[in-house]
Amino acid sequence: MRHELPVPTNLFADRFGRPGKGNDKGKVEGLVGYARRNFMVPVPHAASFAEFNEYLLERCRHRFNDRLRGHTETIGERLGRDRTALLPLPPAPYEACEKIAARVNSLSLVRYRGNDYSVPTAYGHREVLVRGYVHEVAIACGGAEIARHPRSYEKEDFVFNPLHYLALLEDKIGALDQAAPLAGWELPEEFATLCRLLDARMGKPGKRELVQVPAPAGGVSP
Repeated sequence: MRHELPVPTNLFADRFGRPGKGNDKGKVEGLVGYARRNFMVPVPHAASFAEFNEYLLERCRHRFNDRLRGHTETIGERLGRDRTALLPLPPAPYEACEKIAARVNSLSLVRYRGNDYSVPTAYGHREVLVRGYVHEVAIACGGAEIARHPRSYEKEDFVFNPLHYLALLEDKIGALDQAAPLAGWELPEEFATLCRLLDARMGKPGKRELVQVPAPAGGVSP
């Protein structure tokens, strides 16, 4: 005779902080306030979030020799002691992103959170995996990354990489002048000069030659 063991319905007690209620998580809010007052006044300038994070990390390291009130050890000494009790880091870094399955449409676009991002035209109508990071959107197909864009927080925005469409434009060269993915594409002045020379010497075939110039060797790059 078999006896079924009871299945526990709750293995942990949940507790959530309420939005806008700093008193629910006082230590976190206190640390955020300290970092804002001491690391971000005056407002620092950085070329990227990666550079800004390096700046914050360096400021934190400068505090290692400080000794807080009520403690005999420095912050660095206390950190070293705490590390002996911590578990090792996982072998692979945690991907702080949202992952969703999507499909490339007929315009070689993938929709993520209301905005469309381009992929190379060779992946039209394929199933892809979208990784939405805070600042970037990465798109993979079959385990290989095929596109990466700065993330847009606009509504119904289109984010293009013109290189994704060059292979298609070689076959539809008439669309070169009005193709939406090429709008606002800033190229060196030498390309404008080359375009005029090729158009004057070769006419329509000159445009096909021009399209092949920005394409890297080995095909279109994501």
